[in-house]
Amino acid sequence: MNARNLLWLFPLLALATVPLWGGRLAAFLRVGSDFPLASGPPPSGVDLKKVVISQSRKGRDELWLTADRLRSLDSRRLYELENADARIMGSGGDPVVVKSGTASYDTGRQILTLLDNVEVETPNHFRLSTEVMRYLVRFGMLKSAAPMRLTGDGIAVRGVSFSYAMAS
Repeated sequence: MNARNLLWLFPLLALATVPLWGGRLAAFLRVGSDFPLASGPPPSGVDLKKVVISQSRKGRDELWLTADRLRSLDSRRLYELENADARIMGSGGDPVVVKSGTASYDTGRQILTLLDNVEVETPNHFRLSTEVMRYLVRFGMLKSAAPMRLTGDGIAVRGVSFSYAMAS
């Protein structure tokens, strides 16, 4: 028997054994199947150290996050960040720099929540401090319902809340 005739044995053998493996392959390829891909419990989360995350839209950077630690405990949508810094790009191209002790980022709703002594510095050298602040990425809006303090060259303002559109 020559090598050319042996080559036809492989497809014939595969065809003859389809009843043994065909059902499992079909279950694996079916969309939404219950086929177990791995044994054991699924991974419970992510824990990364010294993280940099960037987000851009239409080729333009709009958000840079740096953190000493990033965790997701049970959800792939919500991430917790420790010692988080954010650089939020405004319409002028200069970033608004935000520093906080902890933060969380909901990737589904695109909301960055900053906590623990939030300090904001704008490109025109205004400083804002508050206990908690949210950045609504979809709308380009900084918001807080907590008391705040805004200081700058010759100005000091205290308030009970604020809202700032990054496009303005």
